Amino acid sequence: LYCTYNSDRAEAYTKNELMGTMFSDNYRQLFPHIKFKFDLDEEENTTKNKLKRKKSTLTDRSFSILVADKDGKINQSDNNRGRFLAAGVGQGIAGTPAHLIVVDDALASKSDADSEVMRRKTRKWVKNDVLSRAQPNATKVFINTRWHSEDSIGMMLEEYETESKRGNLNYPKPTYVNFPAKLEAHHEKHRLDNRLVGEYLWNVYLEKYAIAQA
Repeated sequence: LYCTYNSDRAEAYTKNELMGTMFSDNYRQLFPHIKFKFDLDEEENTTKNKLKRKKSTLTDRSFSILVADKDGKINQSDNNRGRFLAAGVGQGIAGTPAHLIVVDDALASKSDADSEVMRRKTRKWVKNDVLSRAQPNATKVFINTRWHSEDSIGMMLEEYETESKRGNLNYPKPTYVNFPAKLEAHHEKHRLDNRLVGEYLWNVYLEKYAIAQA
């Protein structure tokens, strides 16, 4: 389950980024056991028919996959199915169990992050709609620019602190990874961050931006 700030972005990610990768020849060679439903169609495997079947199988923000066994055979009655669904904030996702949840930029901009109404709306949707889809031991990944401490990442950190104070030792501790735009001396440096103090995350772009704002 992939979640982002609106439905347009969810559809664009699905069609332009994810499908573009998964339908590529390189992906098919690396992961030959991953099959799409239109791969199993018995129609003549011409390019025209393949595209027709692909369009009938896929939507703008979801598709299903099947995993073949080591011999390349697929038994559709087995528990070897997978589904991808993308949704924007506020979209309905009821009836969609998720073993992997990715929340990517739930707030679209700094102006949205500065809006208490938008923050509340986003946090409510993530907590009540998205996280309620999580299956036991599901993996949850939150990615965003931290324009405000009350974003969805802040919500998860707050919940962990609350549960810890209650003595709930079974509540999973989130792994928090932070890459500041500019590395300052007081920042706790992540082991994968090889920048020197004073360097920007994207040096060329952000240095020009900083100069322009000076």
